[in-house]
Amino acid sequence: MKKQQIRMQIPNTPENRAHLEFIRQWSQMIPTLFFLDLCTISHIKKSLERDSDGAPPEPKSLAWLRKNDLPHNGFSYLPALMEKASDAQSNFDVEGLTQEAIRDLTALKGFFKQARVLEDIDLASKYISTLKGIHPEILGPSYHDFLSFVNGLRIFNAIAPAKRYKAAQNICEKAASLSIHKGHPLILASLACIYGCVAAKKVLKFKDDPADFSPSNALGDVQVIQRVGQLTQLIEQNEREFARTQFVTDDRHLQDFYKFFFVNEVVSEEGNDSTSIKYEMTIQANMLFPDLFDEDGFAKGEAENEEILKIYALVGFPNEASAT
Repeated sequence: MKKQQIRMQIPNTPENRAHLEFIRQWSQMIPTLFFLDLCTISHIKKSLERDSDGAPPEPKSLAWLRKNDLPHNGFSYLPALMEKASDAQSNFDVEGLTQEAIRDLTALKGFFKQARVLEDIDLASKYISTLKGIHPEILGPSYHDFLSFVNGLRIFNAIAPAKRYKAAQNICEKAASLSIHKGHPLILASLACIYGCVAAKKVLKFKDDPADFSPSNALGDVQVIQRVGQLTQLIEQNEREFARTQFVTDDRHLQDFYKFFFVNEVVSEEGNDSTSIKYEMTIQANMLFPDLFDEDGFAKGEAENEEILKIYALVGFPNEASAT
């Protein structure tokens, strides 16, 4: 069954505070599996190594993690491990990455006193020895080529409104030539850079000098959407211990970008020599393409509405009469 997402806004007024506190306490009782990213794990490791005398303040997120260190919760290292193992530009060999994973897992098990860390060293070692330096998707090299191409378009600079759609067309044509699906988050993230999405620009980290640009890092951050979406479905289908999942990152821009996507459904189909995985997502178009929308989430005008619909057509979204 496809998942749906409903958003509610409750004003933080004196009259509502008791209700909001009740909801917060109730929410903490729900068994949750938290997926940790590399940035969060790095902060955890530093917190265990820090000298309390004269040390700078810890990130606030660590206090939040400690509050969620409860016996009914779990923390997963798998998305971070997947990103590290598939990084084609990593300086680690198999042994070096295995030792790094051991350090990471040791830190996690030392930080969390009550919650369970799902992965163990044996699983991490087997994963690394099998998949180190190999992108699990057939199109992995194409994703790198695509990102390098988009970096060359210099869309980290502002583009004149009259030239934005042409740049979007160029990006989609390149993706099609590499057999990348029209609605892939990499394409949407690239288009978002054209239309003023700061979070997308910060996540992709395009550089003026191509030698300074890391396609692997950009790809790893964007693919967390699909990876966590797929792992979440596996948990919902097979792991009765947890009622929900949550992605945790200390990277504010990645956190914002991640929230612009919601994975409704993941469907896997077994072929003769590969597995095809289809993702159905809902996006917040007004957050990805803010230059075209007003503060209320509607197209700024007729010209912007027309451009939004043309973008939807480029990425294979349903053709609707109005973007509002």
